[in-house]
Amino acid sequence: MSEQLEWTERSEDEHHAHRDKAHYIVYKRSDGKWGVPIFSMFDDQPNQIEQKLGEYVATTLEDGKEIAQALADQRGWAW
Repeated sequence: MSEQLEWTERSEDEHHAHRDKAHYIVYKRSDGKWGVPIFSMFDDQPNQIEQKLGEYVATTLEDGKEIAQALADQRGWAW
């Protein structure tokens, strides 16, 4: 397992984490579930141009963060 993602709470319903060339977001959707879109960045600095790679759906905020952590552990930055 790699190091834990460090989450920034942008609002109660939106949390972000960056590691290497990946950007993880967990946000509350209108249906009450949590979206977990995953983005690849062209370099490892926040606020860079990104490409959306996919999106997962979770039932809770913590489940969403666990999905993002598992993806970070499995793939690292090599998207």
